[in-house]
Amino acid sequence: MTLPKINAPIFSTILPSTKKAVEFRPFLVKEEKSILLALRDGTSESIFQTIKDIIESCTFGKIDVNKLTVFDVEHMFIQLRIKSKGANVSLAYTCLGQVDGKTCNHQNTVTFDLNNVSVETGEGHTKRIMITDTIGMNMRYPYFNEMSTYVSAKNSNDMSTVYKIAKLCISEIFEGDIIYDSFTSEELQEWIEDLDPDNYQKIENFFNTIPTVKSKVDICCSKCGNKAIIPLEGLESFLG
Repeated sequence: MTLPKINAPIFSTILPSTKKAVEFRPFLVKEEKSILLALRDGTSESIFQTIKDIIESCTFGKIDVNKLTVFDVEHMFIQLRIKSKGANVSLAYTCLGQVDGKTCNHQNTVTFDLNNVSVETGEGHTKRIMITDTIGMNMRYPYFNEMSTYVSAKNSNDMSTVYKIAKLCISEIFEGDIIYDSFTSEELQEWIEDLDPDNYQKIENFFNTIPTVKSKVDICCSKCGNKAIIPLEGLESFLG
């Protein structure tokens, strides 16, 4: 006997980068199990692939997740989490307050409302970077399929990783009205390496101020009473 089919409700959200509406359904029990297994596995590759698969399923295959920006995916997954399991998520915080000259280290759990999360852009952010009065470059945001490289670049001082994500996200170089958008990876790397440190810093600033999901939570330690404001940034901060 065929069991009755349960139709999931359909919601809509606006993608931050395009301002276009996307319809989605909440994730199902089988998809929630996938998230828990990916978090238990703990590898970035497993978590990113699971997030990709769930977003594609929950948007009925109508969007190419690999071509979404990182902050579109962050926003989309949080909206899925809110509609699937509610807005409240439990976050763990180890108190760093001082008690009699010693760090408290008490493990606190705080409930956070995901409706307080928003996509924010860092101060001075621009996608158009000028090197001289006439020479510059236009940047694009990292796509989701480049997320592991992007995260590595943000969390590492490894210059090879930084070069790699920079090369991916320089969409064109210009000199006045002349546009250069057909160049090899080797040509682009040589061009980047010929920049002086001040101009290279402009590329790093682009990535340091890129839009991302952000919020903050007020903490009061249940043991020592120390108060703190904890900044939250990036999807990994809200995966509880």
